[in-house]
Amino acid sequence: MHGPDGTDYKNEIQYIELIKPEKIVFEHLTGPKHRTTILLESLHQKTILHFTMVFASPEIKEQTIKTYKADIGLQQNIDKLENYLLGIIPEKELTLTRILKSPRQAVFNAWVDINQLVKWWGPQGFSNPVCEIDPKPGGKIYIEMKAPDGTVYPMAGEFIEIVKPEKIVFTSGALNKKGGAIFEAINTVTFEEDGKHTKLTLHAMVTEVSEEAKPYVGGMDEGWSQSLLRLEELVSKN
Repeated sequence: MHGPDGTDYKNEIQYIELIKPEKIVFEHLTGPKHRTTILLESLHQKTILHFTMVFASPEIKEQTIKTYKADIGLQQNIDKLENYLLGIIPEKELTLTRILKSPRQAVFNAWVDINQLVKWWGPQGFSNPVCEIDPKPGGKIYIEMKAPDGTVYPMAGEFIEIVKPEKIVFTSGALNKKGGAIFEAINTVTFEEDGKHTKLTLHAMVTEVSEEAKPYVGGMDEGWSQSLLRLEELVSKN
């Protein structure tokens, strides 16, 4: 490491354990020797980072903090890591609210009943020749949306939480030609009674993972808006 004052700080480490993408363990071989364990825990498109440094004795730990300001340096490293990741993995969040002139149970059912979902999912003019859902926590979602020009856009996801008739949480993401996910979004849909009507709120958070994802993410607002309009038309007839 090259400091602002021109001083060089040599570091040598040896990796002990790597479990992708969950765990990293390494020994620091220069300076006060210690073992570092990093645990990475996924939480709704975010990551909880657990960072533990174990020294040979409490005295060595205190001396390392006093001499090298290791506690401040660690926090600065984590802050720099977060800023770096935010720069290469831009996120997009979207919240839409609609008042639907239908009872809450009817609106909720339109999201978990495959015979209804197939009729409104996707932008105007799209159809869903393949629509497979298993509406339970851990249940899979697979839909092939067909555009008016005949192009098929496959997507997949998974239900995370279902609270009848109040809330649905699920992931979704477009697939490339090899069946790999171009990006993933976590979607939370809530249903609130509003007299005889239903207040529907959709919150979607997307993480781009490739250049391929940008056109899809850029059209997310319009795509969901048109889907919800089709949903409104469907439930108003029921």
